[in-house]
Amino acid sequence: MKKPIFIYFFIIIFLVASCEDNSKNQLLEDEINTSISVENPSEIITIITPESEVLNDDNEQKNDLDLKESKNPNIFKVVSGSKLLYSIREKLLRIPAPFDAELVSKSVTGEIRLDGNPFQINVDLHKLVSDEPKRDKYVRERLFPDQPISTANFSGLDEIPEEFFLGSELERVVNGTVNVNGVDSNIEFDLLAVFDSDSETLKITGQASFKWLDFGMKTPTSNFFKLSDEIKLEIFIISEAIKVESNVAPLGPPLGVGPPPGGGPPPGVGPPPGGGPPPGVGPPPGVGPPPGVGPPPGVGPPPGVGPPPGGGPPLRGRPPPGGAGHPDPEILRELLLEAEIIVPEGTSDEEIITIYGPMLRRKP
Repeated sequence: MKKPIFIYFFIIIFLVASCEDNSKNQLLEDEINTSISVENPSEIITIITPESEVLNDDNEQKNDLDLKESKNPNIFKVVSGSKLLYSIREKLLRIPAPFDAELVSKSVTGEIRLDGNPFQINVDLHKLVSDEPKRDKYVRERLFPDQPISTANFSGLDEIPEEFFLGSELERVVNGTVNVNGVDSNIEFDLLAVFDSDSETLKITGQASFKWLDFGMKTPTSNFFKLSDEIKLEIFIISEAIKVESNVAPLGPPLGVGPPPGGGPPPGVGPPPGGGPPPGVGPPPGVGPPPGVGPPPGVGPPPGVGPPPGGGPPLRGRPPPGGAGHPDPEILRELLLEAEIIVPEGTSDEEIITIYGPMLRRKP
């Protein structure tokens, strides 16, 4: 009997131990899973959050830059104060040493664009002035007799940095197509630009050089002087920003201006209730026909003469004699004649109206 009891006791202890081990394993597994589920989100947040913040910062900076760029002017008109200076090496026979002859033209027009679109600068060569009037006349009449205007076309300036509009200088080497006497030549210009944000003024200075042969011209010479083959050009351009007007039309009158909801005139405007002119509008008191003025009593169309009730022409389809309220005796006489009603001679107009007029009504 003792042996089976001992065996049962051993089995119970084994089952209890097994259950405790399973419980510990389950608890350990739950703790591991819980730690994993908690750690993963923190890792994702740690990785993603900085990237999203960087992207947002970049977008905000880009939007701010675009907004600033949209406010910067990019079209400028050449204004007074601009000039082009041509410098030529000249040798006179009576002077042994050569010198630089300078000719200046202040007649400069055109525009400058910083948005990448092409633009043109014009200069009047007949307005070139030097220290020698004979030289100026020679330039006008012998060098550019038929085409005084020289043009320079540029393909456009773009990729202007933001710092330029804040006061920084901008240096560019730009190629332009210059036309002189109908001949085009590509000239390289070394330019320096400065922008004044207060006055929105763009100033450009630059240098270029070319030869007479570039425009199909021979170097001018005579028995009194000799010129160099190369001509140096200096540029001084002053331009002002052009205001671009908006093409968007206003949607309507300002707030509070216009008819009230539902249409019609504003409150207080228009005739008063019941119709008629507004108060105070009309003839002043006492103005109108004086008493006693008008048709005398008893004067008017006889019975049956005039338009029948409801309007329309009177009897026999004739218009009212003499107009409404005032029968015309002559018309009544014609009607009586047509109706074969004999009217004695000498009958007065009043008798025609009062006596014979009613007969027209009774005549079948």
